[in-house]
Amino acid sequence: MVNEDESNYDVLGVASNASKDEIRDAYREQLSEAQAGVTREETAKRPSGSSIAAARAEEARIRAAWQVLSDPIQRERHDTAHGIDNTGAESELVDDDDLLDDDRDDADDTPVTRRPARRNAPPVFLDGHELAPSGRRATAALIDIAIVGLIGAAIIGIGAVVETKANKDTVQGIVTAVALAVLLAYFVLPTTITGQTLGKRLTHIVVVDRETGNLPRISRVLTRYAIPIVALLLLGFFGALLAIMAGLSFLMAKDLLSLGDRVGKTIVIVARYKPQRTSF
Repeated sequence: MVNEDESNYDVLGVASNASKDEIRDAYREQLSEAQAGVTREETAKRPSGSSIAAARAEEARIRAAWQVLSDPIQRERHDTAHGIDNTGAESELVDDDDLLDDDRDDADDTPVTRRPARRNAPPVFLDGHELAPSGRRATAALIDIAIVGLIGAAIIGIGAVVETKANKDTVQGIVTAVALAVLLAYFVLPTTITGQTLGKRLTHIVVVDRETGNLPRISRVLTRYAIPIVALLLLGFFGALLAIMAGLSFLMAKDLLSLGDRVGKTIVIVARYKPQRTSF
């Protein structure tokens, strides 16, 4: 049972005035132990569902503690809620140019309050994952759409040229097969191996399993991309529009989960750690 009075410092085993580097080191050590515990429970000769769930919950608890303590704004709120006074602890400040206008004072002996280094921190998902900001996700989606669109146009163009010299149905079948291979190679394969398409890699976000924070199994990746891929292959231009809408559907959701994330039980987060592969 989780102790409501337990602070995130207790979870990571650090002092309340620990520096961010000390907190990071403790987080990595605790996370490594938690992930080993999950793997140990999942690969046991007689796996216990309750033991696996407890191990995953502990891993999520450690991630959640890091997400809070690594952000100055959330850490300050956490300390206030737990009655912790860290006024003398190490803080992350910005340059003088970023001072708040209403905090400037002409008196030389008056202390000046500085603006925190990070503002409007991304929301934290219920299991501790830091959701990727919508702007970053949209940029990644547009990069992927542009690349696949160019490849698709080239395939269609080549098919149109060849179609004049060969059987129409045969050419269309080949074009469809090539298009499917491209979609699987661009979306499904990289997401299964690294959690990232090219667009996500460039914007430093990653797809992970919503429950564990590890790389998603290939079945979940296929489920995640099934709707846009089927729409593209079967419905032509209209299908392309549906695929784009499905890919950008997170913009219309308060929890930033796209349609693919919901059916595939995945989540797109900021790539602050390298997700591990536990199973395919």
